[in-house]
Amino acid sequence: MKKIVDLKYTLRGLVIACGIGYILASFTPLPFWVAFSVVVFSMVINGIIADYEDNLPGGFNKPMSQEEIQLEKARRRKRLFPYRLTFWIIFIVTMAFLVWRLSS
Repeated sequence: MKKIVDLKYTLRGLVIACGIGYILASFTPLPFWVAFSVVVFSMVINGIIADYEDNLPGGFNKPMSQEEIQLEKARRRKRLFPYRLTFWIIFIVTMAFLVWRLSS
């Protein structure tokens, strides 16, 4: 039967999270349990993102040749262009508005 959670690695992760949570609680006004929860939540989210990236084409679990990587980058660049353009327009308009409001 395949183990879903390996207890040894889970305990190591919790000890590391406990240490980082203690350090975070020492330098901020957060209580220890809140800092510990933030660290555990961050570690879980980081693991989910890393797993997602590893399973993408060209990632650790699905390696690609250089030609396939270049084609995928070009396809992604073309697909994301409208979003990037929209972001930059909103950013420039927001900065211009803030400069106008702060200068008056």
